[in-house]
Amino acid sequence: LNTMKGAMSDIPMNEPMHDDLEDIHIHNQRVATIKSVVDSVRPSVEQLVYDVSPKIDKKTTKDDLESWRNLASARAVTESGYSYEAYARLKIRSTVADLTKIIASLCDIAPRSAEKRKIFAILQCWVMKDTIGESLLYGDLKKNNNKGLFNWTRSFIGKKKTIDTMPFWTRFIVDFDVNYQKRRLHFLIQELNNQYSINPGHVQELDACKVALYQILETIKEREILSRFNAIDKASLKTIVDKIILLPIDDELDCLENFNTVKGQSSDMDELLILLSSKINLNTVRNGTDSLISAQLNNSWDEAFKKKLMTNYLGFAFWDVITFSISGAKSAGEFNEILVNRISPNDDLVLKTDPNEMPLKGTAMRSFGAFFSREDRENDYLWGRLNGAERLIDLLYKLTAKEGIDHKIDIISIKKRAFKAILKAEKEHLHDVPDLLKNLSARIDAL
Repeated sequence: LNTMKGAMSDIPMNEPMHDDLEDIHIHNQRVATIKSVVDSVRPSVEQLVYDVSPKIDKKTTKDDLESWRNLASARAVTESGYSYEAYARLKIRSTVADLTKIIASLCDIAPRSAEKRKIFAILQCWVMKDTIGESLLYGDLKKNNNKGLFNWTRSFIGKKKTIDTMPFWTRFIVDFDVNYQKRRLHFLIQELNNQYSINPGHVQELDACKVALYQILETIKEREILSRFNAIDKASLKTIVDKIILLPIDDELDCLENFNTVKGQSSDMDELLILLSSKINLNTVRNGTDSLISAQLNNSWDEAFKKKLMTNYLGFAFWDVITFSISGAKSAGEFNEILVNRISPNDDLVLKTDPNEMPLKGTAMRSFGAFFSREDRENDYLWGRLNGAERLIDLLYKLTAKEGIDHKIDIISIKKRAFKAILKAEKEHLHDVPDLLKNLSARIDAL
């Protein structure tokens, strides 16, 4: 009785599907906002990219692209002004959190444990050890010590300083901000997706470029990074972590005493980050992407495509300042709107003998009518599989229509193959609906 009461009153009062749709709506709004921002600032980004790479008409080498990429990143600092400070602090915190997760996984530290929180605090203090009470961009404004990133980037752009002299916290981001590289790769992939309709004669080249980008992306997924640590590496890492985790610090990230305590472990912290950096090895990702993009720029693409590719790759440093602040420290991925398709027994299915036929038997009692009948449940389950398969095929067929190749597709033949495969797979498991199986088999043959 309690089960029946729950089925007819308690469960229908909760609407998890509505919550999911609401989440999708929020996600789509965020995607639309980010796309709008990207499109609105594109002309400005194109000009900034041209400023750092004025000779894109000549053969582009990997070293050229690396130099332009570094200049673009430096210009992103000077052009963004005060907004870069908030962006940088968000990146630092996000990178520290991601690195803490990797360390915890390698050292078998529980996800929500006090030890993991302590590792986060220690890393945060170490990264910010040279900027206590100072601006990341301008250093100590009272003392005017010119230690900040803004002054370094101006000198770097003017070729008075090299990339190796950047502030420590900036080097930390360069070495460990895996998600920045993921965001850049996903951004490139998404922009390449837009090129299929513009360059229909270069489908194979676009596919090859995307595959290469996805292969680079695979190298910085968490499971791949963790797999590079052998037993000796893990033992060395655990020895260091077991030592620093005993430091008497708390979660207060602005406490001067915490900073001084962590500073006293400089040799251990240096050893820890060197080991982690050697395995994460983001230089390989940057070099691989530089090589791939430079090869594309020297390919037989038209100038419009090359300009857009260059803008998307070098310009990402400018876009990320805006879009990362909008999206926050969420997991990296392609920003696509999520489309919702309803699958219902009321759809006009090819297996129906009458458009008004209702094939389901569990629609009574607020859709719990099959609760007491295995035969009815098997009936509804099988129709659900057939309905779902047909809907997926229809979705793909719509795409072929958009591409103008639907005349090459025999959709009924494809559906028949799918239906027969489902019946063959389910026949040995569904024992209470032999008549339905025979009936459906006859309907499929008649298509």
